[in-house]
Amino acid sequence: MQVDTKLLERIGLALRTLRRSQKMTQAELGKLSRVHCKFISLVERGKHNISILTLCQIVNALGKDFATFIREIDRPHSKQ
Repeated sequence: MQVDTKLLERIGLALRTLRRSQKMTQAELGKLSRVHCKFISLVERGKHNISILTLCQIVNALGKDFATFIREIDRPHSKQ
């Protein structure tokens, strides 16, 4: 099965944007989500195929509803 790398990149960018908007480091997010900060780094760069459960864990640690997060990723972004 082929992995959609563009989707992984969109997920990673969305996570990074959300984390930075909360002025949180990867290490702080790692502690809150119980996911190693190096793994978070890989996900944010679109380099790791993250499981739904782990993604949910990270998104919840950022205080975001998982369903809302997924809808926002799926929404086309306008160029600014």
